[in-house]
Amino acid sequence: MIGLIQKILLDLVEEQAGPEAVKDVKRAAGVPLDRIFRIGEVYSDAEWQNLFSAACRVLGPDEDRVMELYADAFGRDALVRFSKWFEMSANSREFLERQITIHNVFASGVVDPNSRKAVVDKFQIETFDDKIVTHYRSPNKLCSLYKALARWMFTHYEDDAVIDETKCMHRGDEECEIHVIWKNLRRSSETDRAATSRAER
Repeated sequence: MIGLIQKILLDLVEEQAGPEAVKDVKRAAGVPLDRIFRIGEVYSDAEWQNLFSAACRVLGPDEDRVMELYADAFGRDALVRFSKWFEMSANSREFLERQITIHNVFASGVVDPNSRKAVVDKFQIETFDDKIVTHYRSPNKLCSLYKALARWMFTHYEDDAVIDETKCMHRGDEECEIHVIWKNLRRSSETDRAATSRAER
């Protein structure tokens, strides 16, 4: 698990419940209080699961609600940290198509080849005219986070889309298969806008 994920979770805990709550979460998860999660390093999946469980005890027992809070925190962080990716993406579809590239950028800095491969292998994507299909495999089973982040993107870009998860590791499938289907994209892509501009001349 890339350290950015843990960092934002702890930032969320501090934002919602204060710095003492961060210490409580770390203690409950068995994480040293002086641990600083570095965004490009890979940490234990089991440690993440312990941190998230502890965070849910602080932020509320409804994991889906915590995921929505996390997605909002992650989205706000990404707007600053990955501003260029937002500038390059005219709509939520373009951003989600780039999401795997963004995810794997962190893997490029991981020295251990097995750890790097574990990060890269989590996601695969297929693109179709009206949708993208994401294949996700991870012991963390964070498909709910992916879906929450996708919904955040729909809201940010003011797009109309639905999500259908046809396979899910929580239901015993070997992978999560997440279909994101767009009904309307508020902003067309740069290519579409350029083609329209040429046609109008």
